[in-house]
Amino acid sequence: MRENFITRIGKLATQVGEVIDQHRVQQKDVAERIEEVNDPSPKRQNKAKYIHWFLPNGGTLILIALLIATQSVWARAAQSTAATSTSTISYQGRLADAGGTPLTGLHNLEFRIYDTPSGGVPLWEELWTGGNAVQVSDGLFNVMLN
Repeated sequence: MRENFITRIGKLATQVGEVIDQHRVQQKDVAERIEEVNDPSPKRQNKAKYIHWFLPNGGTLILIALLIATQSVWARAAQSTAATSTSTISYQGRLADAGGTPLTGLHNLEFRIYDTPSGGVPLWEELWTGGNAVQVSDGLFNVMLN
């Protein structure tokens, strides 16, 4: 929904910019005709072309204004994405049998975090068993732990 709205705003800004550019071209043509009548020297005409080339057009100015106005929307979207990912941990591992041969297929895995280096009480655990078993390919697996 937000992307659709932003796309519409972008299209509208493009159309407004094109109208402004057309107006500027018409004004430039009129100004050049007046300038030719008043001062037909080529140096003056070239100078005006270079100055006009460096000035931003109307579409660019509108696009910059829209980007500044919507920066808070983009910032909030990035913050909400980051906020949801702080509770998820990506974990990658290698699974092999006792002889060191990599395993392949579905395997039941249990993940735990303890309060001490050995033994102790688990502070957190997550079970990947049954229909939620981990797919292991050539000994490698990846899970997103919550």
